[in-house]
Amino acid sequence: MKEIDERFVGTWKGTDEGRLEEFAVNHWVISRTIKGEFFVEFKSVYLDGSVEHFSEKGIWYVKNNRYYEQRDSEETTDGYLFKILSDKAIHFQDLESDYYFTDHKMLLN
Repeated sequence: MKEIDERFVGTWKGTDEGRLEEFAVNHWVISRTIKGEFFVEFKSVYLDGSVEHFSEKGIWYVKNNRYYEQRDSEETTDGYLFKILSDKAIHFQDLESDYYFTDHKMLLN
């Protein structure tokens, strides 16, 4: 059963430190709502110095102790194992690859 885990709600930031693509480092800020919606802003910095900004939105949920995101722009759903490191840090491990990252909760004024 799909559920909303309140520990994920809020605004978080993260980086892949170049683990997804060796020619780029991706940074993001993601906001997850209690209604299961998310909005994410990405910044990709490439080896040649160029920078790209883009955003996506969709739905998120937890099912069977796994975290899922379904972007509006894609038909596939991304799935991750997760480990709650603290109330301010969540570690994610992609279900289909060795890709991983940690999101850190942001304090907003």
